Amino acid sequence: VLGSPPVTAAARDLEGVWDTVHLACPACYDGADPYGSGIRLPGGLLNARALMDLRIEARLVAVSGCGPTPGGAGVTALGHALLRAGAAAALLPQWPAHPEVARELLPSFHARLAAAGPGRALRAAMLESRELYGSSRPDLWAPYTLIGLAA
Repeated sequence: VLGSPPVTAAARDLEGVWDTVHLACPACYDGADPYGSGIRLPGGLLNARALMDLRIEARLVAVSGCGPTPGGAGVTALGHALLRAGAAAALLPQWPAHPEVARELLPSFHARLAAAGPGRALRAAMLESRELYGSSRPDLWAPYTLIGLAA
């Protein structure tokens, strides 16, 4: 694909069949080129264009970190790339989550994931965070979005 960087060994390690892949690394969003958005891995940025060429068969791919730039169309492009790579659903940050919020919300999400689908698990974790931080602070309790199959 034109404009795609070479796929690194770290990116190739993502390929396979998984239940859940959790990437505790930043999503980096490119406002000028949404498909230039990607995931910062140890070997460099894996952008959405290159990500679409991988085979990541997973019920869920979760990316917990976010660079300093809010997502916008980059969230959609990165979600599309993960779905095209084979993920049934993608959990992505819409904006940088406060570290304390991520430490509370993500373990709650993963604990519920086994008993419920990603949509219900995320909803329950977000409602728990909303109780903790207050309904007037969605910047704290709703930094993540789910793209794909919620069941």
